Amino acid sequence: MSAKLGALWALAVTAGLFVYVVATGITVGAVILVLPTSAVAIGLFAPRSIPSLVVADVFLAWTTVLLLLGGEGLLYLPSFVAFLVATARATRAVQ
Repeated sequence: MSAKLGALWALAVTAGLFVYVVATGITVGAVILVLPTSAVAIGLFAPRSIPSLVVADVFLAWTTVLLLLGGEGLLYLPSFVAFLVATARATRAVQ
């Protein structure tokens, strides 16, 4: 559940940033949005796969760090925490 919740939050933030990128004409910002979009896809389509969740964690961590300078990275923190919780739960379920 937390992976899907994190994915939906990241989807909302990414959609908002995409609108901002299109409205301002900043094309470099669009490249950064590929990482959270990939994490959203992983969270929605493979929420129980541990390797996939780890990849999503890394993608959201990189996005948060890259966008932290402008302050937008803080918007990804709730989804990053949700993905970390989902990864921890999936790991416990396997053990």
